[in-house]
Amino acid sequence: MCNIDDFIIEDDILLRYLGSDAEVVIPNGVRSISHEAFWYHKSLKSITLPASVTSIDARMFCHGDGLEIIMVDEGNAVYHSENNCVIETESKTLIAACNGSIIPHNGSITSIGGWAFSGCSGLKNITIPESVTSIGKYAFNSCVNLTSIDIPSSVTSIGEGAFSGCTNLESVTIEYGVTSIPDNAFRGCKNL
Repeated sequence: MCNIDDFIIEDDILLRYLGSDAEVVIPNGVRSISHEAFWYHKSLKSITLPASVTSIDARMFCHGDGLEIIMVDEGNAVYHSENNCVIETESKTLIAACNGSIIPHNGSITSIGGWAFSGCSGLKNITIPESVTSIGKYAFNSCVNLTSIDIPSSVTSIGEGAFSGCTNLESVTIEYGVTSIPDNAFRGCKNL
């Protein structure tokens, strides 16, 4: 298990995790997690967020290639986890995900937040449920092994750079609900 000295925490904000453990449990009392907290932690396989967390920067897991399991303590009043997704309960926004994430199809998600799957290099396919109405900016950025995606008619907006850097993306099906697609939504998708 990780050591408290592996965490840089200031004013209840987790700024950085310095350890190399595969399984990390963030200490209770941390209220916020910064955007660089777990960047480039290749050894990280599992993480548990405490009940005390009320603010998460979705980019906290960027380039955490090995992350397969994300859990949120059941006592958390702001977030919950389901299918290895961190969901902001009230807004029904998928905030953070990992290679092992499956978007729930039970209506608990209406929005995929910005940067939610960014850097999930192990993600090969994903199904977006009919309950989702928007895909945030850079939501699937650099999911380099993602090969295809179907965007249902419920989705009306796709954020800038949403699928940028998905170098192995070969096919995208976009139903009639989307009203506009930013110029850079598929930037760098050389196989599309």
